[in-house]
Amino acid sequence: MRPNPVRPTMPSTRGLSLSSTDWKHLSEALEGSAWQSTWLDPIWSTSVPEEAGVYILHTFPKFLSETYTLPREVSGTLYVGISNNLRQRFRRHSTPHHENDRIRKFGFIFGRIRFSYTQVPSAIKQSVEDWLANAEHTLVIALDPPANRVVPAGKQMIGKLGKAVPAA
Repeated sequence: MRPNPVRPTMPSTRGLSLSSTDWKHLSEALEGSAWQSTWLDPIWSTSVPEEAGVYILHTFPKFLSETYTLPREVSGTLYVGISNNLRQRFRRHSTPHHENDRIRKFGFIFGRIRFSYTQVPSAIKQSVEDWLANAEHTLVIALDPPANRVVPAGKQMIGKLGKAVPAA
C-alpha cells in the first residue's frame, strides 16, 4: 500500500491565476477536448456520458447578473473534479446530501449550478489517468475554485514539443 502523497493546500490568495504560464499549461492539458454543459439536476443525468473526463461545477452568468446585479459575463467556478464515470459523478453531485459541504452550500446560495464536462480526448499521448490528473491539476491552478480543498497532485505532462512540462 502506497502512502498518500502530501498535497499542498489551496493558496491563501484566491481568484483566477495571474500567471500566463498557468494558462499556457491549461491550454496544452486540455488540447482536443470538447466541452458540454447541463444543469446539475438529476433529471439531466442521462445526458451525461458514462465515460472518463474532467468536469467543472459553476454558477450561471445570467443568474449572477439578475440576482446580484453583476455584469452578465461574470461567472464563478465552484469546483473542479475528475471521474472515470462522469454520469455517476454527476448523480453524486446532484443529490442534496452531497459529502462536500462547500458544494452543498453553493447549491443553497445559488440554487442552480451548471455541470460542464469534457471526456478524455481520443488522441492523447499519455494514459487516461495521467490526462485526467493533468487536466484537473491545471484547471484548479488556473481557476482556483473555492470548493476544492487542495491542489490535486498532477503528473508530468508532455508539451507540444515533446518536452516534459512540470504540472506544478
